[in-house]
Amino acid sequence: MKLTGRRYLKMSILALVIIAILVSVFYFATTSYKDVELIAGATSGFVDTLRWFRWGIIILLTALWPQITAVIVAYKHLEPEQVQKLAALRWRVPVYLVIFELLVIESLPSKILGL
Repeated sequence: MKLTGRRYLKMSILALVIIAILVSVFYFATTSYKDVELIAGATSGFVDTLRWFRWGIIILLTALWPQITAVIVAYKHLEPEQVQKLAALRWRVPVYLVIFELLVIESLPSKILGL
């Protein structure tokens, strides 16, 4: 399999991401419990900031959907049917992101049920 141009770049980035994940897993597996507790305590202050950042991304995605789709259409040279499908996803994608945010990230069901 010969890798050229963008395919080589994509494969290189994928390889770097996999290596970074493996190094991170190895690091956290070899550090002591106190170190992990220290890291968790240091990053707990960022929780609210990251929450606002995620909600801002969802709002920006919704607000800029026509511009985002225009860039995708120009880059991928999509057919008119595909453009219509992409335009129809304007509200579906943010709704799915909000549902994911509430159910998985914020753990809303466990907070409601007191688990």
